[in-house]
Amino acid sequence: ALSSRNMTQLSQVVHPGEGLRFSPYNYVRTEKNGDRVFNRRQVTGLFADRKKYLWGEDDSSGDPIRMTFARYYRHYVFDHDFSRAKQVSYNGETMGRGTIISNIREVYPQAIVVEYHFDGFEEKYGGMDWKSLWLIFGKAGSRWYLIGIAHGEWTV
Repeated sequence: ALSSRNMTQLSQVVHPGEGLRFSPYNYVRTEKNGDRVFNRRQVTGLFADRKKYLWGEDDSSGDPIRMTFARYYRHYVFDHDFSRAKQVSYNGETMGRGTIISNIREVYPQAIVVEYHFDGFEEKYGGMDWKSLWLIFGKAGSRWYLIGIAHGEWTV
């Protein structure tokens, strides 16, 4: 659903109570005015939504990340085809490591965390151009639902 931008399909797996949190980095911000959280209905219409949201701050510049969801998706969700990731981890150790300390496990201690990871793309960068996408699942009743999408890359 993510790779084909099918938000209607994606909304069907979004947690019915918690909604879906988008974190531009693997440090999840739960405070008021932290990461953006959308309910199922809102997720369905995100690509058509022209509103510019505040998604956080750019780690390298400190500038606000203010953009539409379509642009956010291109930069902080599917900036590479993670369905073709070279490495996939299910509740494993974090593969994508940079200067940002991941707090995914602290925020979501009971979650299933799936990381899609690329070690890097160009040899000249020595792995500093790595990228990861984390899909975070929480339980409601006997079913698991998507509660978070976090993105990671080398930051300064």
